[in-house]
Amino acid sequence: MTVFVAIASGSGPYVETVRKAQLGFKLQKVRCVDAKGLPLLKDKRHLSTPAQVRLGRMLADAFLLQEHSTSPSKDISSP
Repeated sequence: MTVFVAIASGSGPYVETVRKAQLGFKLQKVRCVDAKGLPLLKDKRHLSTPAQVRLGRMLADAFLLQEHSTSPSKDISSP
């Protein structure tokens, strides 16, 4: 089982194109967790400590959902 995080920050012309591809990724036993909307540090690039804790819970939830499901991937959205 694979869980990956869709980018949550960044700038430039391709950020939303990359996010769309990440969130649209559909394979069995692969989940995408969307970190967009989680609090960032002042550098506007890195997640704050509380955001990292929340992301950890989101990753765990995605893993546990996969363990109880055989359906194609579904996104686990940010809070």
